[in-house]
Amino acid sequence: MLLIKAMKAFRIQTAILILFASISIHRCDHGIAPMAEVATEPGGISGTITYLHWPDLSTIKNLKVVVFKKFPPGDILQEVVNGDAIVHPPELNQSLPRGEGVDSTFYSMEIPGGVYEYVVVAQQFGTIYDWRAVGQYDISPQDSLPTAIQVLSGQILTNIDIRVDFDNLPVQPF
Repeated sequence: MLLIKAMKAFRIQTAILILFASISIHRCDHGIAPMAEVATEPGGISGTITYLHWPDLSTIKNLKVVVFKKFPPGDILQEVVNGDAIVHPPELNQSLPRGEGVDSTFYSMEIPGGVYEYVVVAQQFGTIYDWRAVGQYDISPQDSLPTAIQVLSGQILTNIDIRVDFDNLPVQPF
């Protein structure tokens, strides 16, 4: 009698297991497939860079807009390689316009959505390792801290304007 009850319980458990398995298989049309990634549109920033008091052009090897996720940045080259800093123009040998005849220039760059604590114009003045900040995005010039920005997916922030005064450089965080 005890054996018959155990066999009935085993059959019921087996039937329930088969029922759940068949429901699961029927509902899963892709098996164990990765979830589809949600597409996000890139965002970006744009603005005008205004220049004052140009130095001797031979001291300016390159000028770039650099957008850092963190302030102060750590190892600049490593942050660029890791994607924690975005450079415009992105090509190493391409520079923003520079020289006495340039009083301002418009820039526009694509960046992923996120918070960026430091938007700067950087000057290469020597080797590939010799860079300094010559201007930063700052809506409160009464302090020396840069203004952070937040870019949402698909959003283009405008008026991220930067003033570069070669006679009055911002605090050098690196």
